[in-house]
Amino acid sequence: MISIDFFYDNKKKLIAFNIKGHGTDYICSAVSVLAINTINCIEKFTSDKFICDYKKAGGLINFKFINKNISHDAEILIKALDFGLRDAHNNYKKFISLKIKDLCENNSEVIKW
Repeated sequence: MISIDFFYDNKKKLIAFNIKGHGTDYICSAVSVLAINTINCIEKFTSDKFICDYKKAGGLINFKFINKNISHDAEILIKALDFGLRDAHNNYKKFISLKIKDLCENNSEVIKW
């Protein structure tokens, strides 16, 4: 089972996500490609700063923007990830769980890395 947590700020913007676990080969690959491509595009095409941790063995990807105000381009990229992973979840609920979480006003909720 692949578990996805989306973290939103008080303006309802996706600012962090955690992905962990493994699924069938094609579902695991699809989730990985969506997440890794998004991270790579944010790094290559924007100046937004983020923290990212990846562990292939545990199927773990953790991502969080460092700055409160992300660029328009990064916002579009992260929205595309949100759309893609929600669609995967809706089509493969047996293999993917998705949770939506709000961060506190000061983003103090602990995101387990």
